[in-house]
Amino acid sequence: MTSNIHKNVPSEGGTSRRPAPPWADTPAVGPILRPPEAATYYGVALSTYYVLVKRGEVPGFIKLSKLARASGVPQGWLDAAISARAGSDPS
Repeated sequence: MTSNIHKNVPSEGGTSRRPAPPWADTPAVGPILRPPEAATYYGVALSTYYVLVKRGEVPGFIKLSKLARASGVPQGWLDAAISARAGSDPS
């Protein structure tokens, strides 16, 4: 017996797709923040930032080079995430 445990499997009432994140239409402009800088800019610890990335609440990092292990996130994407968080109802 198998069960449907996948998150993106359509349910009987429709699909279970998530809405586009607030930074989806934001161009990747401005300074690129490395992971510690991005966490500080967002106002959380680095480990918390990674948890928020996994949940899809903040933008993930993009590779800055094919050869190096450097990654970062455009500041414009973080600004869009912060604006969306500020506009949401905390209750």
